[in-house]
Amino acid sequence: MKKLLFMLFATTLLLVSCDDNNPIDDNKKYKVTFKVSLSDTEFGVESGTKWPVGNYCQYVIYKENGDVYTTKVMEAGTLDADNIRIVEEIPYGNYHIAVISAKKTANGNLAFEPSKYDTDYCNGNHWAAKGRDNRNIYFETLSFNFDQQVSADIADLQLKPAWSYVSVRVKDADVCTLPEGTTHVQCVINPYYYGFSIKDKKPVSYYEQSATLTNTGFLVSVGEFREDKAILDIVASKSQDAVFKLVFIKHSQTESATILGEKVIYTGNIENGEYITLAGNLGDDGEPVQFEVNPGEVLH
Repeated sequence: MKKLLFMLFATTLLLVSCDDNNPIDDNKKYKVTFKVSLSDTEFGVESGTKWPVGNYCQYVIYKENGDVYTTKVMEAGTLDADNIRIVEEIPYGNYHIAVISAKKTANGNLAFEPSKYDTDYCNGNHWAAKGRDNRNIYFETLSFNFDQQVSADIADLQLKPAWSYVSVRVKDADVCTLPEGTTHVQCVINPYYYGFSIKDKKPVSYYEQSATLTNTGFLVSVGEFREDKAILDIVASKSQDAVFKLVFIKHSQTESATILGEKVIYTGNIENGEYITLAGNLGDDGEPVQFEVNPGEVLH
């Protein structure tokens, strides 16, 4: 009898030991869910809406080594702004997820084509008449560990704007000295950054922005400049030591447009997702200036 009990106990112990040492099936998949929204529903979207009109939503789940595990594009017309969810089945492990909201290019291309987490980047927008920028692009990433101890509803992903709106308030615009013959004023930023890396969100490309001499629709007339004392809603993305300058232009129906002069009004850093106002006096033509930065101030 004792021998039988010992054999039963040994068998039970063996079964328990085998169960404890049974590894997780790497091929088995488990459902994981993310809820997607914008971090600021009033930044860059039409009044009363929660999602930018015409923006698609793309997500990429990367493996721990950076390879793409899966990716999907949710088209603009299929999105419910109140209930945008990412639902996937993945094995337990470590992952990175990147989610972007943007508009497709004129030929239907996406803002970025996923390949490798460490080297992927967003191209930004390419406007034929205005160069490149990050307007209407929202983005966020998250690195996460998914195992049996983690809820299937991992996180709310709030996408953040990849650009800011900068307005220039010239306090003495009605009396400041402008080069003789000036008909229009434009604010130019150099270097002008666009696009960003997926992993760390740092800007990856830039170009030297120049004044527009062929289309006055992008400029502010001297009359408006002196009356409104402002240049509104200039699109700028995250950058360091960006140089903002006002360019004074002469347009004529009979002669080619010419640049009469320019003046640097601010040198410094710009962050994304902010309404920023640069405010100051231009003063006399030869006086150097550095406008003050007022984050959160919105000019209308």
